[in-house]
Amino acid sequence: MGSEPVMVKELARYLPSTAVNTTLQLKELREQMLPLNIAAYIIPGTDAHLSEYIAPRDNRVAFMTGFTGSAGTAVVTKTKATLWTDSRYWVQAERQMDCNWELEKDVSIRSIAEWLIAEVPPGGEIGFDPFLFSLRLFNLRGNDIPYNPFFYSYTLLTMDHIWLFLHAERVTEELKTYLNASCFESLCVQLRNYDTVRDDLKNYVANPGVKVWIGTEYTNYALYELITPEVRDAVAVMQLLMWLEKAVPQGKETELTAAEYVNQCRSPTKETNRKLTVDEMYLVDSGGQYLDGTTDITRTVHWGTPTTMQREAFTRVLMGNIEISRTIFPTGTRGANMEMLGRRALWEVGLNYGHGTGHGVGNYFGVHEWPVGFQTNNIPFRSGMFTSIEPGYYKENDFGIRIEDVAVIKPVNTKYGNNYLTFDTVSLVPYDRKLIDTSLLSSEQIQWLNKYYETIRRLMGPELDKQGLHEEKDWMLRNTEPFTSGSSASVCSSSLTLFALAVALLHNIV
Repeated sequence: MGSEPVMVKELARYLPSTAVNTTLQLKELREQMLPLNIAAYIIPGTDAHLSEYIAPRDNRVAFMTGFTGSAGTAVVTKTKATLWTDSRYWVQAERQMDCNWELEKDVSIRSIAEWLIAEVPPGGEIGFDPFLFSLRLFNLRGNDIPYNPFFYSYTLLTMDHIWLFLHAERVTEELKTYLNASCFESLCVQLRNYDTVRDDLKNYVANPGVKVWIGTEYTNYALYELITPEVRDAVAVMQLLMWLEKAVPQGKETELTAAEYVNQCRSPTKETNRKLTVDEMYLVDSGGQYLDGTTDITRTVHWGTPTTMQREAFTRVLMGNIEISRTIFPTGTRGANMEMLGRRALWEVGLNYGHGTGHGVGNYFGVHEWPVGFQTNNIPFRSGMFTSIEPGYYKENDFGIRIEDVAVIKPVNTKYGNNYLTFDTVSLVPYDRKLIDTSLLSSEQIQWLNKYYETIRRLMGPELDKQGLHEEKDWMLRNTEPFTSGSSASVCSSSLTLFALAVALLHNIV
């Protein structure tokens, strides 16, 4: 026992500066598992209310593994410790985890289940925290979790009662009226103290014949007008991209200063605060919470001279985004049935990505909202739903690409049938022209792109004028010039000079 601290210090000497030594955490967890005959313990990347984005105090995965990405599940056995996360975070996980941990790159539930079957011996128990469940019923908002309008609460819904467990001192008289909390009938919400949920639930289930149903997945239809927040959010993203275009060549800006510029409350950790240069790709995944909607957008840019491989990969990712966005499909089609459209252009040259192609978007709520999306467990698409469309490609230790837009599903008239739908992109920020090789695009894809740019000009021009952002408007107009088939799109950041702009315009005329 006396030698263990020395061993820990010796191990720490050989860890990279970005890795976290988790030897003591694992030792203490396994000591708790042993007397309970727990052969494997599952650690989810969520909190007791199934939040996707969680407060630091609830980040169990980060505490146990050192990995701080927003998606991941960890499992600890007596001899192994393994983390599952998607391809967005593979490099980050390998740099943050020490040699106690292994990384699994298949994030499916089936992968975790098969791993457990192989590792857990007969008679061994699988442990997890049974308190990680909750319900969403009341359309309420709070601020318990940074950058997310959520509050901590539990609900017990019975045939005769609705019990809401929360911090009662925060409840206003207006909220009590909204919840109909002053009566005791079946449709009245009984407010209970947050800390009494365990005892109250125990008392309730002790009654004869009581059965409890725990829901783990919830429906959220985004039936609202998202255009307004998307316009406001696009202004912020355009300001960021224009500022970076001018500032990065000076060699002073970093990932952290870029994040602080677009949102003072949203920044990466200082451990990953790399200097930004003109010789690399920059991927910014950003969004905002507005009272009238939630936004999510990703753009990838290059401020120098991209390689041929980078331009082709970016263009093929863009082709996948466009192919889904322009698709017309029957009402009731599942996203999983068209998901391959986002990958086909990449597959043709042996490329792929290891994350989902899109997710539902909440209404001033979670930015990732089940059950809308492109996975097999998502519900069929209906008019009025909102989803992201976000194919990507990631070359390890070189560059990453993702193009993410939010789209609303709307009816479309066809020549012979009614009951058909398509996507209407409501994100309003242009793509980096320097990275687009139009020789790879079909005439239909270029037509879609030009129509999208016309929409950006029509909606963003007046808004930028209204806010007095004349330089940003000029940037937007330069970056939404129409494309022609087969033309070179290698003008964008460099097109800030009048000479390069003139060359591009003359080329389009020819």
